[in-house]
Amino acid sequence: MASATQGATAASSSKPPLRSLPRISSASPIFATVFVGSSKARFVVHEELLAHYSEFFRAALQGGFAEAETKTITLDDVAPHTFELFVHWLYYQRFR
Repeated sequence: MASATQGATAASSSKPPLRSLPRISSASPIFATVFVGSSKARFVVHEELLAHYSEFFRAALQGGFAEAETKTITLDDVAPHTFELFVHWLYYQRFR
């Protein structure tokens, strides 16, 4: 009979491994350009941050999509102010 500790270990081992924190101070960082809203407001953001915190951006920028080559994404249905808040959170991990 398995102990409770063994059961917890087995359950935790089925979780995907934690990704290491993004490194934005590398010697040659890669940036993504995101055009947001109908005004096409331009945001230039470290790709590592976008990919680390968002499955959508990870798939778009590191998957088999054209965006992975161009490092450019267009978000027509997002308000620039909303995306600006997201970018602020990416860099500071807080809203202030």
